[in-house]
Amino acid sequence: MKSTNQITYSLGATFSGAPFWFGIQLLAVAAIAFLNLENLFIRYLISAVLVIPAIGLLLSIQEIVIDGGNQCLNTFFKFGPIKIKLNQRDLKRCDKVILELFTENQTMNMKSISTTVRTRSYDIYTEGETHKTLLVEITDYQKAKQFGKEVSNILQIPFEDSYQNVRETAKKIRSRRKR
Repeated sequence: MKSTNQITYSLGATFSGAPFWFGIQLLAVAAIAFLNLENLFIRYLISAVLVIPAIGLLLSIQEIVIDGGNQCLNTFFKFGPIKIKLNQRDLKRCDKVILELFTENQTMNMKSISTTVRTRSYDIYTEGETHKTLLVEITDYQKAKQFGKEVSNILQIPFEDSYQNVRETAKKIRSRRKR
């Protein structure tokens, strides 16, 4: 049951972690069974029974739940209606929630396409005196800002938009140069 002091955010298909690797192994077993079993009915039955859960495991659909009451971050693996807790991180010693811009450039040596691909994501962190915990990466600035404010309200700690602070500082520097 979801309490009002929680935020849930779906990370979607992550293609990572223990469920992903278990799904790959299950697919391998299904392929081996399909190729090696003599009886056609049993071959198709065992392969189908193994492939269906393997696909769910391969996707590794995960979600995070930030619990304001317990001041913790829980990561869950979702397999249909079943939720399995993967880990829990303590957020009690966090002083603030930070939104930061993360950019990455990749250059490709191909003449037929654009040579530079630039990705932008906005990272939401909680920061304490000794540690920084990444909560989530979001590609849309407005959604990231809204999520950061919601986390800040739930955990009752201040929200800092360092991306906006950097943009304002850059505008001031540009205006000084133009003078």
